[in-house]
Amino acid sequence: MVIGNSPRWNEDLPRIIYRYWKKHGDFPPEFSKLGLDLGSKKISDDLGLIVESTNSLYYSTYDRLCNFDGYMVRIPGDLNPLVTLDEDHITPATAIYIVQDLYVRLLKDLIN
Repeated sequence: MVIGNSPRWNEDLPRIIYRYWKKHGDFPPEFSKLGLDLGSKKISDDLGLIVESTNSLYYSTYDRLCNFDGYMVRIPGDLNPLVTLDEDHITPATAIYIVQDLYVRLLKDLIN
């Protein structure tokens, strides 16, 4: 099993959010393309094709963290922690969010 790369911002996500807040007086929407490096999606897609061609399992973090509106900025919940610490290093809350989905989608089937 290979877990794909995380989406990447062009600069630190906290900096992007701060500038958005300073300009708009609020946080950006839950999903945003603001400052998102769209090239990392191609890396994820290509990696998925390579892994699947070897009959191995591939888990795309893009499927968990992205939708048509962009990339998730904050993890849903009471505290709403940021998804990344900088351009692409996920926070502990994001790791938990991904692993919970990974368990439900893949590991649960493998265990049973």
